[in-house]
Amino acid sequence: MSWRFLLQQLHHKLQVWEKVAKKLQVVATSKTKGRDFKDDIVERIPEDPVDKLPSVPIIIGQKTIFDQVWGCLKEEHKVGIIGLYGNGGVGKTTILTQINNKLSDEL
Repeated sequence: MSWRFLLQQLHHKLQVWEKVAKKLQVVATSKTKGRDFKDDIVERIPEDPVDKLPSVPIIIGQKTIFDQVWGCLKEEHKVGIIGLYGNGGVGKTTILTQINNKLSDEL
């Protein structure tokens, strides 16, 4: 790695830390004045993280697979990535569409 690259990375991190320090100062000031600090620090409200997709009803045999995959994605397992594999036409996309839509309903 070049020194220039390292200096650029360091400069970027310093900019982020300066922004964080300013936000913390706003929070501290708001709290001492008895104001709700959320309005002072929230920059934008994020859009919905998941768009609902058109789907077909899940097939009874796929319900078990759906439940297993959904169980892995629950917070107690803390799984962030899963892999579904199989021959074409077995319903991988259908299951993932159902999972996407369930996430959309819960968020």
